[in-house]
Amino acid sequence: MTTARRYVLRRATGLSLAVVAAMLLFGLASDAAFPSSGSGTNTRAATHRAVAPLPTLVVVVLGSGGVTSQPAGISCPGKCKATFAVGTSVVLTQKARNGSSFLRWGGNCTGAGACRVRVSALAAVAAQFLPGATQPPPTSGKSVEPGTYSAFPVTFVVPAGAGSVLNFSNTSANGVAVNCAGGGQYLTPFKILKATIKGDRSFTAKTSQSGVVGGANATITYFVTGYFQGPNAAGAATASGVYREDIVFTDTPNRKCTSNDQPWTATRSP
Repeated sequence: MTTARRYVLRRATGLSLAVVAAMLLFGLASDAAFPSSGSGTNTRAATHRAVAPLPTLVVVVLGSGGVTSQPAGISCPGKCKATFAVGTSVVLTQKARNGSSFLRWGGNCTGAGACRVRVSALAAVAAQFLPGATQPPPTSGKSVEPGTYSAFPVTFVVPAGAGSVLNFSNTSANGVAVNCAGGGQYLTPFKILKATIKGDRSFTAKTSQSGVVGGANATITYFVTGYFQGPNAAGAATASGVYREDIVFTDTPNRKCTSNDQPWTATRSP
């Protein structure tokens, strides 16, 4: 990343050894989800070629609903990751459950219409459903468990009492890739200090702050939504969702920059 595109916040944040370890372990996913730019491009590209991922599609379901694929492979919840031949055009179909309604796609699909993904490397899609008026109460085994939740590239904490999400952060070394309409990309950190967990185990938060992006004054807005899904196959509590980051430059407010919706899934540490 060039100096001109380095994001400067008024408060610097440190990088822990745990985050560095996660970056090394999940470097492949980082390359796919957060492309870098600048003098380090050739080195990262060479590493990427050496450990090129299989053409993989990952689906995240938020709320009461499901997603299936054609060709077959995805039936989420249950089977939420599948590999396909390079260049395969995969059609994803959503289906609401328990009186919920489909809200939108995120990641490699957007909006609320048809979702078709051409899988050439790593692709991720989130399907978000809104609860209906008769949403059932949380069932046994699906309560929100306190603890630290993490899975590259996000981490957050649920304190005792399980009433809120604290310090939801992006842990990628490069940050969130924010693309501007008309050209230009910035790599920026992401952090939301607190979000309230609702009765249906979902949470949503939005916050803004002033900062300097690419040498210009800007307002940065962060948005996250998530849903606690109960234990996975190994018995660990999980949560999934989407996050995004928008930038508006103070002197040129018509210059819009956004990260689009980025899906995430996190697992509670023992």
